[in-house]
Amino acid sequence: MANQRAFLIGPKGSNSKDPIRLVDNGDGTFSIATSTSVVLTPGDIEIGAVEIKNAIDDTRAAVEARGSKGALAVEILDAAGNQIVTFGGGSTAATIADGADVAQGATTGAAVITDVNGTIQQYLRGLVKLIAAKINIKIADGEDSTEGITTGAAVVTDANGTLQGYLRGLVKLIAAKINIATVDTVTAITAITNALPAGTNAIGTVRSSGLSVTVTLTVTNGAYTVADVVGGLITFANAVSANGKHAIVNSVKLAGVVAIPYELWFFNANIATPCADNAVFGLAAGDGAIFLGVVPISAADYNAAQTAFNNATVRGVGLEVKANVATTSIYAYLKATAVTSPATTTLYLTVDFEYVD
Repeated sequence: MANQRAFLIGPKGSNSKDPIRLVDNGDGTFSIATSTSVVLTPGDIEIGAVEIKNAIDDTRAAVEARGSKGALAVEILDAAGNQIVTFGGGSTAATIADGADVAQGATTGAAVITDVNGTIQQYLRGLVKLIAAKINIKIADGEDSTEGITTGAAVVTDANGTLQGYLRGLVKLIAAKINIATVDTVTAITAITNALPAGTNAIGTVRSSGLSVTVTLTVTNGAYTVADVVGGLITFANAVSANGKHAIVNSVKLAGVVAIPYELWFFNANIATPCADNAVFGLAAGDGAIFLGVVPISAADYNAAQTAFNNATVRGVGLEVKANVATTSIYAYLKATAVTSPATTTLYLTVDFEYVD
């Protein structure tokens, strides 16, 4: 204990004969030694002034008391020894209202469009620049826009090409098939007028279900024998649409006094030996080349009127006839198939034709 140091400590203001000893143990620690029990109350121990010193040259720091509670005030200085009074982004708090806009950070940074350093604002600006360059945004509401080139050659075979090239190729192929000619209105009308001279002209295929040709036959009010011609040569004018064209005989109607059976023979020209009314219907070998067909009219095809006038109707004939190359007329002879008298000098024969071409 030769190196120990002892300090006497007593209660504040106390005259106690039993002091407390604070013993220095010599190793940086202290022990409290007393001969009797001592009760310490708040305020009995006082520690002197505390100093804050510089660790390098033992310079004391100034500590000031602030406020009613004696709080410590600390100044923060910069490298030049000047007090720092402003911290962070500003000394004044900013309040942003709900729904209001605010710019965070710089708004003028250049667009970054490659793998280089930059701010978030620069990267976003670069993305916008790259996308806008690719999609070429220039279309306002209601405006037209051309997408891609318009001058690419037409692709009309199994070859590589753009959408524009394929579409142009389709138009070219279709136009070639339907023979689309681009002409102005005056030129087109003039061409049609010159191509269609006066007369009956057909453009393309013309079909009509109601072309009726009626012929009045002058007959003998007397006896006809079997195979006699009734009324002579019959001509159905304009029975076809143009010279040498075809037609369909849809129905045959005959109006007379007596219900007499007949046969209606069709030709595309008059026979070699024309037959007059009430003459024998005779044909030569060469007449077979112009023969078109026969439509029978039987007694059962007639319906009697109140005034003893009979009308025959033969429906659904379906006989196709062809005119001679030099005419639009079809010719016929009405042949008696029974011995009888028509009891009149006039018969009315109607044939319903339908144009085929």
